[in-house]
Formats: sequence, C-alpha cells, structure tokens
Amino acid sequence: MIQRPAWLIALATGALALGLAACAPRGGPSPRPAPPPTPTPLRVALEDHALHVNRSDAPLREVRPWRHGLAPPGAEAGVVYMALEKGYFLQAGLAVEYVPLAADARLASVAAGPLDTVSTDGPGAVQAIAHGAPLRIVASDRPRSPQGLLARKEVRELRDLYGRRVALGPPGKLVAAQLAGLFDKYGLDFGRVEAVSVGGASDGVQAVVAGKVAAAVAPPELARALEPDAAQVLLSVGRELPDLLRLVLVARQEVIEGRPDELTAFLVAYARGVRYALQHKDEAVELAVRLGGVDPDDAAWVYDRFVAEGLVSPNLAVSEAALRFTQEMSVRLQNQEQALPLDRLADLDYQQRALRALGGDTRLGP
Repeated sequence: MIQRPAWLIALATGALALGLAACAPRGGPSPRPAPPPTPTPLRVALEDHALHVNRSDAPLREVRPWRHGLAPPGAEAGVVYMALEKGYFLQAGLAVEYVPLAADARLASVAAGPLDTVSTDGPGAVQAIAHGAPLRIVASDRPRSPQGLLARKEVRELRDLYGRRVALGPPGKLVAAQLAGLFDKYGLDFGRVEAVSVGGASDGVQAVVAGKVAAAVAPPELARALEPDAAQVLLSVGRELPDLLRLVLVARQEVIEGRPDELTAFLVAYARGVRYALQHKDEAVELAVRLGGVDPDDAAWVYDRFVAEGLVSPNLAVSEAALRFTQEMSVRLQNQEQALPLDRLADLDYQQRALRALGGDTRLGP
C-alpha cells in the first residue's frame, strides 16, 4: 500500500528541531564564512562565456545572504567546499552559509524556508516533490554513485542473497533505490531478500564483516579499508546504474521564481569550485582532510576514483534519462503513485544559464 503523507509532515518530523547550527564539521576551522561587518557592494555580470566581478562605477548591489544545506563534510569535501574555500560565492555577490544536516532535515528545511538550496539524494528529492513539496531539482554535481555492493565472501551473485538479510544503510531513499535497481537490472526479485535497517554506512559495513547481514551498500573508502578476506565488492552501483541520480541540488519554488539571478550566481560559483577542485588535486585532498577529518591516503584515493570514473559533473548537468530512471525507481518502490512530468520535477534552466556564463567544460565530465 502506498504511503501518502503530507510532504511537510513527512519531511519535517524532527528535522527542524535539529537546529540549523547543528552538525559542525569535524576538525579544522569551520567552513562557514563570516560575512564582513560591512558587506562590500559587488556588481555581478553574467555574460555568454564568463563571470565578471566588476568594482566599477556602474550600478552596484550588495552581497546577499544564501543558506545551502548539505551533508557533513567527509571524503568529498574537497569538491563540495571548494567554492566556499576560494571565495567564489562572495565574488558572485553571495554571502553563502553551508549548513550540514541529515538528508531528511535538509529537505524539510529547504521546503519550509530556512534554507535556499540543498544537496540531497535524488530518490529522496523525487519522492518529496511527488508528494507536493514546493521544490525543484535544478542541478547535480555528483550524479553517479561511487558506492559498491559489499557482500560476504560466500555470496557469488545477487541471487545468493535470496532469503538473507541485506542492510538498508542510512536513513533516506537512495540505498533502497540502489538495491532495488540492481535486482531489477538482473531480472531478480528484491522482495525475496530481508531488508533491515542497521544505521549508517559504517554500521552496514561492520554488519557485513560480523556476519549480521549478507550485504550492504558501502562507500568506497570504507570498503577499501577492509582486509581482503573480510568481504568483497560484488557490484559497482555507479557502473550498473548510471542513470540513478545519487545527489542533486534542489531549490524551493519561491527562490526559483523570486531570486533567479541569485540562483544562477550560486550555481556559477558552485561550478567554479567544482572545476577548480577537479584541476587541483592537492588542494582538494587537503581540504577534505582538514574539513572532513579524512585520512590523507583515503582522500587522495577517493579523489582519483571520482576523477577517473567521471563521478563529478563540472557542468552540474542532469540528464532527462536520469530524471526518468530515478522517478521510475520511486514508483517501483511505491514511494509515489505515478511519474510526474519532468517539468514538475526539475527546472534546469538555471543550470543552463550558469553553463552559458562559464562556458561548457566537457574535458572532465558532463
């Protein structure tokens, strides 16, 4: 039976109570910028092939505040936080505050208004929009998954998981969509496994090693740290399901309609940070270590994998095929009754505006 909760009740339960100041980054200085006491007026001109920050005598506008929700910093912080680190948001006329929150809290906060944009999992965003949340997907910096399906050594193929316990991983919709998508691809019935909640990603890995579950979706850095005889990566989620959206940037309709230039400026600055990170490995790795508390070797290994496999999009592109497939999985899992028209799910005009401002970069990915 399809659950059809009101979007705000479904998203907001316990979310706003967490507080937007919660979840401070581990280690190193906070990534949140301190707005200058007297904001410096900037004029931002978005032209066909470049972003210009103009301090001329032309008409000026002051720096505007912008709040962006995202996961707490980890191994990918070198990509995600680079625009903040390099000052690209301020150059674009925005005093951006990054607010680390859990996935459900992010969606509740952007839908209700404390946040302007969020980075969140694709399936979760699709379900929220299908249930009436006033949101749209506007871009994606990391559309494909780096995770793998970690399994016990005796598991040789997906069919071997029938009748066995499989970890659902952290709260949210992504892992369930990943697992169901893998089973569907190979013509198998996901309903024949016992899906259990075990907590976060590290809990799932530990449960596999301890024999409490037969498999779990695991981040690459956690799977890499295991002894060779402890478990195996059975399948790569990103390679098997390239059109299942992992992470998307989501904006509230009120922001899209009322602050279009600022939304474009945010995406331009964010994409500049992504591109810089992809071309400056040492700085990206250092930032992940400093903000995410990640081991330097792990941070470098994750960076190399993301670049080699094209898991980061320097153009923040979202394909229609990915939107369709992610929504199909949401319907398949009974998270929504039927597919929405794509224009009710996403508004990609602002990603295209940002791309025109910066110029397309196809060397590093879509």
